[in-house]
Amino acid sequence: MAQAVTTPLSQNVLRDGLILPRTPDPAAMVIFGASGDLTARKLMPALYNLALNRYLPSGFSVIGVADTAISEDEFRSRVADAVQKFSRTQPVDRAVWQSLAEGISYVRMPFDDEDGYGSTSRPRPSSSPSSSTGSARRASPRPARAGNASSSRSRLATT
Repeated sequence: MAQAVTTPLSQNVLRDGLILPRTPDPAAMVIFGASGDLTARKLMPALYNLALNRYLPSGFSVIGVADTAISEDEFRSRVADAVQKFSRTQPVDRAVWQSLAEGISYVRMPFDDEDGYGSTSRPRPSSSPSSSTGSARRASPRPARAGNASSSRSRLATT
């Protein structure tokens, strides 16, 4: 009778071929000048493609900051149009976009207003309707995500 040869495993064989070693933690990205052309043509389409390829964590958020007088819903609409127009992957997957859009918020702020930088870290009520998909994004508390952005901002301010 043949016996199975056992060798100690130094790594998880189920992870062979996977690109990322683990799922990234929830994160927030703050984009200053978010109403501009760079955000529309490059940043948001790139973030959509990262989400499409599942490289973004489930709790990923984008906080757009600019001094343009638009609402959060109008900002989401503008970036949705930009992704439709400039994404390298067409057609845009509506479910992936909806999941990414749930984490998008907008803060109007003049950049020379030092007190305004605190508004990027305060909890903000969501203006988007609840998704019937029960996404993991809703399970993650909004203040914690915004707090991560605040701590990153304070590290930048001290350097």
